[in-house]
Amino acid sequence: MRPGTLLKAAAGGIAFASLGILSGCGLTLGPAYAIESQKIEVTYESARPELLAIQASYRLKNEGTRPIEALELELPAAQIFGTANIQVTWSGRGLHPDAAVEADHFRLAFGPGFDREKTADLAVSYELQVPADRAAVAPGAVPAIFLPSYGWYPVLQAPPGILGQGGAPPKQWDLVLRIPEGYRVYASGREHGNHRTGREQELRFSQKKEIYSPFAIAGPYTEERVSTSSGTVIFWTANPVPSGRAQKLAERIAADEKFLDEQFANAKSPVPVRIIECPPAESALTPRPWIAFTGCLPVPGSAVVDAGFLEGALDAGTGTEEATLHSIDMQLAASRFYFLARANPSGSPYPMAAAGDYAVWTLDLLHDARGRDASVRALLAQYGSSRPAHEKSLAAVSRNDALETRQAAHLKSALFFIALEDRCSSPHLRAALSRLMRVTSGGTWGVPELRSAMETECGANLADIFREWTDRPGIPADFQNHYASGAVSEAKQFADRIAHEK
Repeated sequence: MRPGTLLKAAAGGIAFASLGILSGCGLTLGPAYAIESQKIEVTYESARPELLAIQASYRLKNEGTRPIEALELELPAAQIFGTANIQVTWSGRGLHPDAAVEADHFRLAFGPGFDREKTADLAVSYELQVPADRAAVAPGAVPAIFLPSYGWYPVLQAPPGILGQGGAPPKQWDLVLRIPEGYRVYASGREHGNHRTGREQELRFSQKKEIYSPFAIAGPYTEERVSTSSGTVIFWTANPVPSGRAQKLAERIAADEKFLDEQFANAKSPVPVRIIECPPAESALTPRPWIAFTGCLPVPGSAVVDAGFLEGALDAGTGTEEATLHSIDMQLAASRFYFLARANPSGSPYPMAAAGDYAVWTLDLLHDARGRDASVRALLAQYGSSRPAHEKSLAAVSRNDALETRQAAHLKSALFFIALEDRCSSPHLRAALSRLMRVTSGGTWGVPELRSAMETECGANLADIFREWTDRPGIPADFQNHYASGAVSEAKQFADRIAHEK
């Protein structure tokens, strides 16, 4: 590829792996079905504070070349969400889902009848356990609801086979929430209905093919709106944040959000930054694979919500506050890159998994540019200590690999962006990422698009650096040698900081 050439990426909205695969240009050569309509309903009753009821309804149409007698369905991970009481009906007839090869995947064998051009109704319901000690935002408080952008709703799979197509949502569908009166609600999509009956409220949110997969957060929060010179910040907390402290936090958060907007071509219209308190996590992972591992995001790295989270009530200590602000910055950056920095909607986030980390890296260096080399050495040392025995190249890592493999790959991805900055300068790398976000207009972009944008900004052929970092395991020797000095001491400092954050 010649320097200065920018590949044209698919523009417009994207479909999500979490909700199925688009059927391409409409040509079907094998088994295929379309979801003509769907609705996902969430019910939380204060009388049953330990349970969330989920019900999904679908109207399916066979658009393929032959009948379909079975489909696979992915349900929430039982060990994470406590999934129970699963019930499935096919055109009004009860089905017993059979466990498939993969965990939490089930085979729905409904038999003959779903022929070409025929329609059928599928309904799936189950309950998610919500232990009070993990859901309440304050001791003794009523539990809040945290449903992130992946993992809690059913996922219909395409029929087996290379040519199998199906599972993509319709262009528009409804997410319905039934929750106690008085709860504040933040959910994906556009609210278009609010009905109150007694002590319950029912809200409808119209969902489209937007960047964020469906999510919902609701709880007995107090709200504080704080205006700053950089924008508005909304705090949802169990107890009000003192006004002086809220103003100080909001100034920093709004300024960081503005920087990310300006530097990385945010496609969203300027809106208030929403910061929501959630339960503290039981433990912290080191390194945190993408965003903070909080009590409201049970699957690290698999779910992004268009908001920042406070992990438990804010502590007055400066060190804890800095860690909290850094975590919020990581979440705000992830909300821009997570669904887009990958080859295709259903693809692995590697090698670009750390694009959001790099955005925060540039933000951190605004506050202390002198710590750059020390930070790189710390990342190198941590990568060395977490590197698996049989490491894969970045391009070969998938979401299904072991956690230690993904952790090491995420660290290497961060170092890869730093290597690109070393080669072409920080302004050129930021401009390349901004170009990608602008040109793709909400579409995904992979290694070819990143390389093309980098070559356009840098004015050089970068085949060698991309080949070394993405196609081969390990860290290139010249990069390690450049930052080798002080790696041991920096590793200790990094470990001490992580221990302090815990």
